[in-house]
Amino acid sequence: MRSLRPTRALIDVGRLRRNAAVLGARAAPAALSAVVKADAYGHGATLVARALSDLVDAFCVATVDEGLALRSAGIRQRIMVLAEPSVEAAEACVASELEPFVETATFVDAIAKAAAERGVRAPVHLDVDTGMHRTGVPDSAAASLATRARQVGLDVVGVASHLACADGGPRHPTTQEQLTRFARVAADVAAPERHLLASAGLLLMPEARFERVRVGLALYGYHPARRDEPELAPVLRLVSRVVRLEPLSAGQAVSYGHRRRFEEPTDVATVPIGYADGVPRNAFEAGLRFVARGQALPIAGTVTMDHTMLAAPRGLLEVGDEVELLGDAVDAWEWATRLGTIPYEVLARIGPRVPREAVGVAG
Repeated sequence: MRSLRPTRALIDVGRLRRNAAVLGARAAPAALSAVVKADAYGHGATLVARALSDLVDAFCVATVDEGLALRSAGIRQRIMVLAEPSVEAAEACVASELEPFVETATFVDAIAKAAAERGVRAPVHLDVDTGMHRTGVPDSAAASLATRARQVGLDVVGVASHLACADGGPRHPTTQEQLTRFARVAADVAAPERHLLASAGLLLMPEARFERVRVGLALYGYHPARRDEPELAPVLRLVSRVVRLEPLSAGQAVSYGHRRRFEEPTDVATVPIGYADGVPRNAFEAGLRFVARGQALPIAGTVTMDHTMLAAPRGLLEVGDEVELLGDAVDAWEWATRLGTIPYEVLARIGPRVPREAVGVAG
């Protein structure tokens, strides 16, 4: 059912596909995997996967549930699960042809058992901890786990790791150490696919692309290190509309706490989007501005769960005017800088009650 609320995340499918084509060209001859975890960083996982189905051969998710949702939506490309699932999820991985990262003998045995019961040989990717220290088998134990996986009937299709400091470039000492460790482990494991690089790695050190790369943030139009990438363009516009206008006098204030009084007569525009939708409550203190009729307007008072109020010059706005919260004028890096965070969080926090709507040219 179409949402009746005038708030939308507009996903420019044309830009998305152009970003994917640019990144695919930079990755070549390596294969390109599209990271669509966390609802495709807030862009809508099913929408993104369908839009890119002819441009990438694999999608990456964080959980088995995310992978199953893509399968239910008809996505038939390869789907990698970027962290070892629970033992209880082993059968679902096999049944839905997901390719999980593995790091323990316990899960290796569980998925091998589930595969044997179905009479198939399940694909897995060996997740190696080369220095991130978040997930993965220690590099010293990787080769033995790969041997065990093959002995119990699994197909070790890939060996993978993740860089901790990729946005610092190839000369960062941690990155150099991880590259050395990964190359050594990959040689010992001898899997058909080696994949280490994500968005920052591909953009800053493409020489380490091996057979596959996994791109997330860059796919959605942002350089993780905030460098100029004119070939990439933000894909998402977060928009709403003015649903109420009230002229207030100097000295008056709005929203919870009446935290700032107006110094001059002001029109207060109420917009139906709040912190339940991804506009952080502290956006008021951080000084975020949103754009309407070509002007960047300050938030007038505390962001509430369902509404944000903007301060506008008298007579500028009318009820029904579009307000752009995220897009070309105010992008995710602007939010991140003011809020003391990163674009990943800005995009991923856009809530599920904000409809994702495809716009633009798909071809």
